Amino acid sequence: MDEFFKEISFPYDSVRTGQDVFIRQVNDTIIAKKNIMVYAPTGLGKTISALAPAIYQGKKENKIVICLTSRQTQANQIIKTIKDISNKSKEPINYVAFIGKRNMCVHQDIDLYPPQDFNDFCKKVRETGKCNYYRNFKDSDQEEKRTKTLQQTSNSFMDVEGFVNLTGGCKFCPYEMAGLKANSADVVICDYNYLFNAGIREGFLGKIGRSIEECIIIVDEAHNLPDRIRMSYSYTLSTEMIKLAIKELTDEIKSSKYDELVSSIRQVMEDLLYERLQDGKDTYLVTKEDFLKPYLERTKRKIEDVIGDLYDAGAIVKEDKMISHIDRVAHFLDRYNSYDEESYLRVLEKEIKEQKTVLSLNIKCIDPSDIAMETLNNSYSSILMSGTLSPIEMYRDILGVGNCTLLELESPFLKENQLILVDNEVTTKFTARSNDMYNRISSNVQDILNAAPKRNAIVFFPSYSLLEKITSFVNISRLNRKVLTERKFMTKEEKEKFVDVFKTTDPFNNKGKVLFAVTSGSFAEGLDLPDEALEMVIVVGLPLAVPDIVVQAIIRHFDKKFGKGQLYGYIHPALSKIVQAGGRCIRTETDRGVIALLDSRFLFPIYAQSLPKHWHLKVPQDFGTEIKNFFK
Repeated sequence: MDEFFKEISFPYDSVRTGQDVFIRQVNDTIIAKKNIMVYAPTGLGKTISALAPAIYQGKKENKIVICLTSRQTQANQIIKTIKDISNKSKEPINYVAFIGKRNMCVHQDIDLYPPQDFNDFCKKVRETGKCNYYRNFKDSDQEEKRTKTLQQTSNSFMDVEGFVNLTGGCKFCPYEMAGLKANSADVVICDYNYLFNAGIREGFLGKIGRSIEECIIIVDEAHNLPDRIRMSYSYTLSTEMIKLAIKELTDEIKSSKYDELVSSIRQVMEDLLYERLQDGKDTYLVTKEDFLKPYLERTKRKIEDVIGDLYDAGAIVKEDKMISHIDRVAHFLDRYNSYDEESYLRVLEKEIKEQKTVLSLNIKCIDPSDIAMETLNNSYSSILMSGTLSPIEMYRDILGVGNCTLLELESPFLKENQLILVDNEVTTKFTARSNDMYNRISSNVQDILNAAPKRNAIVFFPSYSLLEKITSFVNISRLNRKVLTERKFMTKEEKEKFVDVFKTTDPFNNKGKVLFAVTSGSFAEGLDLPDEALEMVIVVGLPLAVPDIVVQAIIRHFDKKFGKGQLYGYIHPALSKIVQAGGRCIRTETDRGVIALLDSRFLFPIYAQSLPKHWHLKVPQDFGTEIKNFFK
């Protein structure tokens, strides 16, 4: 290992193939104050490859490293890597990890309020002095205890749970303690929202005492970033919410001044629906003016005045209550009026709930580039990395990353360790769906599973509907293995039990396990089942979105912007889910596994180009023979 790797305190004995290029490119990118996007297949060591040069350059230039991740398990892995670097360098590395603010809260009443009400709850109990943890944190007489507590978290390289338990156990607010520690941190680990939600970012940067220009940003699993931004900047106002706001006006506000401002919203939504009823649909695109013009004609007010008055009414309610539905209506109208019509769709939807018609007006963010650019392109340097950042040019375009180097690395795994088979005689294409096709697919799934009866497997389907239809043809007893099936709305504990089943080896029962799951579900990403815990992944069909008016609008938008609407808005997002699902199978250098793709469309060039370059597709004469020979 040469002097460069010693200088940056690379903590391991050897550098993997491709990893040296990764590390040097990241180091050069930070020196040049540029951005880099890295497609690095699983097993290359992404975390250390980004962290080691980032911490080295951050300390050198007095910049802070911000590691963004969507998973707490990955936050703990980052902490472990920091510990390895620190041990190698013999120098302390100050770090702190923020998870979701609600998840860091130890207040006794936290479970009384749903997640969407947490910020209002937190603000209220702080302002009214009803949070002892916050009060203790602000108490100047407890400064010595605070300092000792934070020192204890640093000395032991404490993980996220440990930090929350220790600081909360000492009767301090864990979130505020993390903010205090961040003021002297070299590395801060947190969720995407801390930097990519404008409202949160401003407060967060103020808390850690840094500007965005002083941040070296590492975005882990960066393929998730576009959708996370879209979710954060999408909003809904339903007739149910309006009903609650009207009730609030009646019960809490001793004036009719605001009544029409709220009731008119529902009237305009109903009028808009009535105008379009002849189409026989439940979802309609509307323009900003389609709603605002008739609404302002009814209220005879300027929209800015309406929003201001509703915020005032909400503030009156919140003097006595934790939350205000009127405040939420004002919040929605504020965004409805201010967001542009290029990056945001306005959608009117009708839904039947418990025999009642519920209308909702939605703002859907479809282009995350303006939000992403504001953070990434103003930072000191940014590193975006993922094992499924493919095609990498698409992610650069839709995130608007400027001054950017693109780096695509080969998989470090032996080709012999991975067998990727395609069944070109079945498909879930809508026009080909039938009981006969479902039966053929289920028969092929059974044959593949029975070719390796002792190997654990996951079978992914495009939707819950197709999962139910196809598995209804499966002869469970013929599988001769433990069978698990993903359900909608499973709890975190239920999902963890499924994972434990896969990881547990029964010496008295050497049968394999199989999980039937959906490609867009939680088992398709972030699931760590190394070695024999998972050795086969079967992907049934393509999880293409239903080409409704929203998807069509997204396609038109990216066609206008890049001339690649079909690819960016429809095909690539679906194939990204396939790559994520297949990636559950090969996690480490010693893993061996089979990925079976059951749909002839995987061989079509327009779809195949979105698959990783190291996936070598093979159409076998006989699946069973091919799989048996592989596992020999």
